[in-house]
Amino acid sequence: MDVRERFTLLMAQEPQAVSLDEAALLVAAEEYPGLDVAVYQERLDGIARPLAERVAHELEPRRLALLLNDHLFSHLGFRGNIGDYYDPRNSYLNEVIDRRVGIPITLSILYIAVGTRLGLPLAGVSFPGHFIVTYRASPEPFFLDAFNEGRPLTESDFRLLHLEQFGPDARFDAALLRPATAHEVVARLLRNLKHIYITREEFPRAARCSERILLVTGAAEERRDLGILLARAGHIREAVPHLERYVADAPSAPDHAHIQAHLTRLLLQLRRLN
Repeated sequence: MDVRERFTLLMAQEPQAVSLDEAALLVAAEEYPGLDVAVYQERLDGIARPLAERVAHELEPRRLALLLNDHLFSHLGFRGNIGDYYDPRNSYLNEVIDRRVGIPITLSILYIAVGTRLGLPLAGVSFPGHFIVTYRASPEPFFLDAFNEGRPLTESDFRLLHLEQFGPDARFDAALLRPATAHEVVARLLRNLKHIYITREEFPRAARCSERILLVTGAAEERRDLGILLARAGHIREAVPHLERYVADAPSAPDHAHIQAHLTRLLLQLRRLN
């Protein structure tokens, strides 16, 4: 079974059955042929192992989070890559484990992977502009910023982030702080990568990201993006069916006329090639 098939089968499972670190490593395995997912999962086991005894003797959630913070960030030196934030390597979990630098989403995936191996009830939160971790303590969950060494975040922090993202007129909705499903996390990871590769004009790589997002979400907009990216990569024949399906499935989309015109141009190019 190749990497894409493994990824597809994993993403076909119910969210609670999906191993988030396995999914992230399968994303990386398409870019790093020969990457052994099991070896990197064993390395995550090894990162968690030294904390097991200490965690077993602690009950207070915030102290448990502090233990994990100290281990990952002070002892092992994981950190946010502020200096080269848009380096694609920051989005691949194998590189984050090897280099000990990453961006909010991959450091959060690492944090969750290690914490869940220790029995901590952690999940990701796909907050706009800054992915974070929630410790689902009862009765009051709290939030941690893995990009900034596990710093606790308050509602005031989130309101400020929201203000920076959307301006003073946008309404803050507490639903933005709900735990994300594994599928939502993987889709956001791939969207980050897609954006990076589009910015770098690496369209074949961006198209591969789009293919996998479509597998995860099935969103019509992603099928449109895949068609556009395949065309930009020079694969016009492969692009056309995706754009044809988009214009058929989304007749009331605001960009319907624009995409239809783009499709017409591609079909003319194909006729000339034939």
